[in-house]
Amino acid sequence: AEFTASLSEEGKLDLRGRLTDATLCGAVEAFAHARFGSDSVYIATRLDANLPDGWPMRVLAGLESMAELASGSLIVRADTVELKGKTGSLRAKARIAQILSAKLGQGKTYKVDVTYVESLDPAAALPTPDECRLRIDAAISVQKIAFTPGSADLTKAARGTIDALVAVLTNCPNMRVEIAGYTDSQGSDEGNRKLSQSRAEAVLTALKGRRVAVDGFTAVGYGEADPIADNVAEDGREANRRIEFKFLDLPVEETTTAGTDPAPTEGIADPAVDNSPSLAPAKSTLRPKTRPENN
Repeated sequence: AEFTASLSEEGKLDLRGRLTDATLCGAVEAFAHARFGSDSVYIATRLDANLPDGWPMRVLAGLESMAELASGSLIVRADTVELKGKTGSLRAKARIAQILSAKLGQGKTYKVDVTYVESLDPAAALPTPDECRLRIDAAISVQKIAFTPGSADLTKAARGTIDALVAVLTNCPNMRVEIAGYTDSQGSDEGNRKLSQSRAEAVLTALKGRRVAVDGFTAVGYGEADPIADNVAEDGREANRRIEFKFLDLPVEETTTAGTDPAPTEGIADPAVDNSPSLAPAKSTLRPKTRPENN
């Protein structure tokens, strides 16, 4: 007796084989519809009341493990559970082994033959922090983020730049970024600091209003500090009135305005790719201790 499941590359799940009773049929159907979509599931199972003990748990554990795959197959038999397929997650194999070990119990046999395929990994397609910085620099270089004189109101052209930044930041999740506002030297130090703070916050608010994940973002106003041009001429003052994006996960000395070249920071390495088959650990056998000799 066996139960089988096949998951195609198109996400279609085909369930066949034997189940113990209507209760298990309902549980299998509910789980499959919830995890794979009701329109993607085909069920052609049959009832068999004479299946081995633990059959329901084997079937459900196998299906839960299969949800970690992009495509593959599952076979449940009286003596083993076998899972084979492809995944876009580096952690899928360990997760599957964890599920089967916990649900099947010690000493139960299972086999996992799962291959990691980078092209299936959504995270692999995401830009690196350095690539995100370069794309933001490019967006700002086309049209700087400008404000109406003496206010924190974005100009019409600046709104277009914000839209371009949204397109970049949507694909750059979980980043720690400081939005830094600067002014020229006209006016008081405190007035310039407050104005730059308001402008930085205006940019943050604009991004948030466009549904960018800004949990790791902060807005800081520096006033007339750190000028990048001479404040004597108007073109210099115009250059100093600016918004910078500082990536806090990059080296501090390399994190500057658009047009600079910070290097990426060291990150936590992903788990090594392990595409070798996994087998259940053998059931441990306790050996009697040697009786000590009488002295």
